[in-house]
Amino acid sequence: MPSSNCCVAKVECCCCSQPFSLCILPPLKESCSTRFMYIIYFILSSVFCCALVSKTVEESLLELPRFANFCQLVGVEGDCQYFLGHVAVYRVSYATAAFFLIFAFLTFWVRESSTFRGGLQNGYWFWKLLLLFCLWTGSYYIPIYDTEFLILLYVGMTAAACFIFVQLWLLIDLAGTWNRRWSEKMESGGSKCWYLVIIFVILLFYALSVGFIFVCIIWYGLPFEHCYRNIVYPVVSVLLCAIITLMALVPIKVTDHTTRIPVLQASMVTVYVMFLTWSALIVKPEEFVKEVVGISLNNSLSTGTQNTSQLVCQPNTQSSLFREMDSQQGELINAVLSAVLTVGVVLYACIRISTDDNVNRLSLVLPMDDDDDRPSFFCCGEDTMPVTTEDLAIRKRGWGAIRNEGAQVGYSYTFFHLTFFLATLYVMMTLTNWYSPMEAKLENLNRTWPPFWVKMISAWTGAVLFSLKLIYLHCKPRDSNRGRRKRGRDRNSRTTSF
Repeated sequence: MPSSNCCVAKVECCCCSQPFSLCILPPLKESCSTRFMYIIYFILSSVFCCALVSKTVEESLLELPRFANFCQLVGVEGDCQYFLGHVAVYRVSYATAAFFLIFAFLTFWVRESSTFRGGLQNGYWFWKLLLLFCLWTGSYYIPIYDTEFLILLYVGMTAAACFIFVQLWLLIDLAGTWNRRWSEKMESGGSKCWYLVIIFVILLFYALSVGFIFVCIIWYGLPFEHCYRNIVYPVVSVLLCAIITLMALVPIKVTDHTTRIPVLQASMVTVYVMFLTWSALIVKPEEFVKEVVGISLNNSLSTGTQNTSQLVCQPNTQSSLFREMDSQQGELINAVLSAVLTVGVVLYACIRISTDDNVNRLSLVLPMDDDDDRPSFFCCGEDTMPVTTEDLAIRKRGWGAIRNEGAQVGYSYTFFHLTFFLATLYVMMTLTNWYSPMEAKLENLNRTWPPFWVKMISAWTGAVLFSLKLIYLHCKPRDSNRGRRKRGRDRNSRTTSF
């Protein structure tokens, strides 16, 4: 039983198996507070790696006498860069990945949090942080030569590719979740305003997609006769988006009485593909082409010489339309949007994949017959589990961790840690410029070919995956019992929704 004293409760969650909680926060479910703490560890590792690969941080540290004394103390006098750069990012990232992999094995097949291994997942936060620091420190004592580094590079690229596939598939899954929930609200007799909401969101996503197309062509494709290469990439993306939109207009028969048109999913995938295309063109290295500006005639020799100038296929800062928006501002906007999108996708992926129905079918969590009876996925909201005396005391006190996984875990611990394992290596590859780590600096990650091709291939792969999903939905046999499993739905109504 957790202590009612705030200080004692903090010690218990740090050194014992009690879930994390703070006195200044309202009561949180242990499934929520645990994931929140692992997210903090992941962000801590990512920020540390950003500092290691930053040229500004490196120059500042090398000027500090204390840092030089520290290098002398550990035996690398005169070579303080041993602790910095892309190799250091590899060391810290692989140590963090090993941390999550260790807990993936330790929590395999855990069915309830009241067991010892369930306590390892939800408590002992001080010892976990100490273990993470020890792994970081120990990684610097492991020698890494060219052959070993090449192996680590290939392993990292493989893991990052797996995570990109996961996040693309989960984006499609998120779009499908929106589509299904909003459609079910209309089918179950909800307000007709949901039709207007869905139509508005669809139009908004396609409007944003058109905006990205316009920016890609006007900023990076003019003049057409010289910068035609930059037009090929958005044109391919537009063709793929047009194909999936046409495929989405074909109704999908869900049950005997229900058909759906997944245009909302298609619009969300379209705007994501066009955003990745735009962000890829921003990080594309500058392309210089020769432009003929005139011909100089030599009357004595009766010959002419072409006068040429170098033209950069980038946003024209002299244009009246884009006078206030130069390429650096575009890169800043792209960096902010990409960072927000990456963090959001990473966190969504790490949480969503561990609660997927496919995991339940693998028996990593106890399967349930009805979706509505699963433990709540969110931090707030009501659980179907009975409220205990301990939970009532916590809610009355106003702080603490509610044990909502005593009888059954709400998500797969193993899949949760495996996703963080892949996400850590994905961030590592992003910070070290993928297959060109020698050139990696945080301030110079833009304008290189590796992130450009990663973004472009990710965009096109996302469109292909969604088209494959549509083909599968059209070909798979319909579930005639699905309508009977959903509560409150009119089984005899024949509806067609988005």
